[in-house]
Amino acid sequence: MVLPRELNLDEIKQMAEACPKGMSLEVFVHGALCHCVSGRCYWSSFLGGKSGLRGRCVQPCRRLYRRTEKQAKPDRLFSCMDLSLDVLTKPLTSVPQVASWKIEGRKKGPHYVYYTTKAYTILRDNPDAQQKKMAQDLLDLALGRPTSHSVFLPQRPFTPVAPGQETGSGKFVGQVKREAKRFYFQTREELLPGDLIRIGYEDQKGHRTIKVRKRIPRRGRFDIMPQKGHRGPVAPFDAKVFLVDRREPELEKLIRELASQLPETTGEEREAPEFKPKYPKQVKDKQGRPRDISLFRSPPSGKVFGDPALWLERGTLQHASSKSAGHITWWMPPVIWPDEEKRWRSIIREAVRKGGRRFVLNAPWQAALFTDHKVELIAGPFCNVSNRMALGALADLGFKSAFVSPELPREDTYALLKGSPLPLGIVIRGLWPFGISRILAEGIREEEPIRSPMNEVAWIRKHGQNYWIYPGWELDLTEERRNLEKAGFRMFVTMREFWPKAVPKPNRTSTFNWKIQLL
Repeated sequence: MVLPRELNLDEIKQMAEACPKGMSLEVFVHGALCHCVSGRCYWSSFLGGKSGLRGRCVQPCRRLYRRTEKQAKPDRLFSCMDLSLDVLTKPLTSVPQVASWKIEGRKKGPHYVYYTTKAYTILRDNPDAQQKKMAQDLLDLALGRPTSHSVFLPQRPFTPVAPGQETGSGKFVGQVKREAKRFYFQTREELLPGDLIRIGYEDQKGHRTIKVRKRIPRRGRFDIMPQKGHRGPVAPFDAKVFLVDRREPELEKLIRELASQLPETTGEEREAPEFKPKYPKQVKDKQGRPRDISLFRSPPSGKVFGDPALWLERGTLQHASSKSAGHITWWMPPVIWPDEEKRWRSIIREAVRKGGRRFVLNAPWQAALFTDHKVELIAGPFCNVSNRMALGALADLGFKSAFVSPELPREDTYALLKGSPLPLGIVIRGLWPFGISRILAEGIREEEPIRSPMNEVAWIRKHGQNYWIYPGWELDLTEERRNLEKAGFRMFVTMREFWPKAVPKPNRTSTFNWKIQLL
């Protein structure tokens, strides 16, 4: 079981104690942190159709944002420092269920891989003080981002976001200067052939990565040559320069030795293996007429369009009578932390005792909280259902119906109806979040607008322990309502949230990825 990166040490130990016999845990110890909770980020998908849940994130959280329109200099309000547990990995060695340490290495070069794995090998093998110092020195040489321990220590949690600090990877080696029409920098470090240097930051105009062709001594001059076919300045003037990958001769020698141990390839083409998935059996719709559902945070006053639904909380339960509780569809939160499980079991018991009979769960595992209750379980949209095999797994867990993932395009949404073992629903309108986070940078105010470089508005509201990051406009698929109903969808949810006074009312809505191809 791979644990999410947002857990602290006590929570990891709780998970270990709950492990069934024969199951081990993989714990993340070093590398990039996402601002949002694992599996709860739709930011990249919402703004450009590249899904973080499919490994295609374009990292909008790393961009510059303004707290107010008048703020002169934008900050990196959501860009996290890397995680580096370094010496804090020692407590994990005493947890027998933790069998694997995970080091993030996507798009990293051999230099980073070698130095980080070497450092954590030293830290794993019970080092003395001198070896610990050596391991930390190796991590400093790995050319990663600035690091922190994040929330790993429950008694000393740290928010790994420093808005005024740059969080790009690499070691600072110089700053771009201009001499007539030539751009250059004077390097603070020796540069070797094969090294990669980055000019500026990824969201900076003129940003580029350059491969070093010849050795440049420390304090030597590196001339930045024009890019073929590129118009405009060769490099951003005054931009910072970073060494992002190193190709020292010793490492290149080691790579060649490892390559020599690989078996030779014959060059013959092999036939692709055949795989035919065993799809679940389609079940005919037993839900009758389509239902419109209005989902609220607190009990509404006045007439409600369609069937009422409430986010489950002790406060909302107090306002529900025994008569009304049975008519309400109760929604579970998308994130429940280990220290909340006991509380949620109590809330669920109270809801069932009051007459609650229909519950929407926003993570499949939440079905385990209902094993002692005879109620109807519905898989919510945060379960991220996007294929028939997942629907079959949900049916096996006892779910009676499911909401499809709202980030799916039109074709994929309709395709789910073919062969679905469960009746399906969809979020038709409302405030769908960019993401849900456990952390928030100091100085960010809830319920106030935050603006991106493209003047996109976002705002934040806290629900329970978590911060929901909302776009400044609603999801709206109501024009597709009739077609969805004809195709066979049976539940249509409108997610209702009150609009913050300080956030400007939008003059637009979004169809999410409905009209584009999701990547």
